[in-house]
Amino acid sequence: MGAERPELVKRMELHREQVLALAKESPACVAKHDKSSWLALFGKSGVIEDPVGAAPHVRGTGEAGEADPLERFYETFIASNKIEMESQLDVVAEGEVARDVVIHTVLKNGAQLHVAAYLLYKIAPEAGALRIQRLAAHWDLPRMSLQVMTGGLRGFIAMNQVTYRMLRCQGVGGVINYMRGMFQGIFDRGQVAVRKLTDALNHRDPQGVGELFVEHDPIVEWPVGGKPMGPSELLAQLPKGARFAIERPLSAGWVTACRFAVTGGESPGSRGIVFFHFDPVSEHIARARFFVDDAA
Repeated sequence: MGAERPELVKRMELHREQVLALAKESPACVAKHDKSSWLALFGKSGVIEDPVGAAPHVRGTGEAGEADPLERFYETFIASNKIEMESQLDVVAEGEVARDVVIHTVLKNGAQLHVAAYLLYKIAPEAGALRIQRLAAHWDLPRMSLQVMTGGLRGFIAMNQVTYRMLRCQGVGGVINYMRGMFQGIFDRGQVAVRKLTDALNHRDPQGVGELFVEHDPIVEWPVGGKPMGPSELLAQLPKGARFAIERPLSAGWVTACRFAVTGGESPGSRGIVFFHFDPVSEHIARARFFVDDAA
């Protein structure tokens, strides 16, 4: 296909309502078990990281004759389960949607899971329509696994059923790549660092803030879509007398995500969802992405 005409590109501008509607369509298709419609939401090189930290599923990377990696993901984790999503907060920034959700799952044998997660969708025009280019689900794989295993006999059976489906749909390599999320990542250390950052911000301590970030070229996006800044400029986002607070932090891979709120002081305040990306070597924050809710 040739390049898109300028007037078509103009019509495909990323309007907030369209972007959010597409992000919401994904769990709606999952709830209905509408596999073909769900697959059609993703771009030709669409990526699913679910959870972040495990190996991603990338459309177009399968061997010749194999099913689409996204289709294998669906058959492994969606096809035999009842899944509903409860949204707590949705924030749109440019072509991205950050969502604070609880995922309610009833497994094939009746075992139930309730998983808190932060979802991040990257959406862009493709072939005349908006498509999901990346879906990153940030949730705690070790804690979810513990939730299943402590569910008695039903939980034990459920874990074995999931493992069997993974082996059947993705092979031994798929199981190994999935389990990577159990052992590689920032885990609770990320949550400790984020709480230290919160204290440093509230004490107006620029040195304490800076020490939590990598030494070279850390990036802070407040808000996402705005001009990137350095850690020292974070304090400028807190009006005089305001307090910075976080809630429900969780880690997936080398990312710790949480809700945040700025309250009090001389401004109306703000809230949103923030993703802290940690450097695997230094375990300091390399990038902080604040999705600020304009409707707050």
